Amino acid sequence: MKKYSSSSSFAFFESILASLMILGIGIFLGISIEKIGIQILIIIGSILLSIWLVLYQRKKVFEIIFEKEKIRIEYVYNSNKIEIDYAELLTVEYISTTKNPTRNKIEFKLNGSIKKLKFLSVADSNEYVEFIKFLKSKNENIKWKVFPSDNIMNHKLQEVYGFNYR
Repeated sequence: MKKYSSSSSFAFFESILASLMILGIGIFLGISIEKIGIQILIIIGSILLSIWLVLYQRKKVFEIIFEKEKIRIEYVYNSNKIEIDYAELLTVEYISTTKNPTRNKIEFKLNGSIKKLKFLSVADSNEYVEFIKFLKSKNENIKWKVFPSDNIMNHKLQEVYGFNYR
């Protein structure tokens, strides 16, 4: 059995880029204002906002592993680990937008509530179809979504499962 896994580390990378932009804007605004007190407040505010953004996103970074019997989610920067049975998996979405890496979003039940996680795509192209077949063998009731609907992945899934695969 092929081991499928992915992570949400790209979102952390995006938050670092966003915090650098916030710092740049804060420093630019701070320098352009003539009053020293306001300059200091703007620069300190942008530094604090950047630190908060990175720390907030850091808590959300996880690695997801689709094992033979269950799905394991391990948070990288804290000790949280979640195990999900395939029967608890509700929806798998393939998201492919321009200028962004392909992502997957899953919805699952955990302790009676519905949770959602978004991460880099587990596989692309024909490998993703094999991944869907693997999940389908574990749970027949999973709903599949492809965004945007005119994506080539939608057509590949229709070739395998027909027009009513959703």
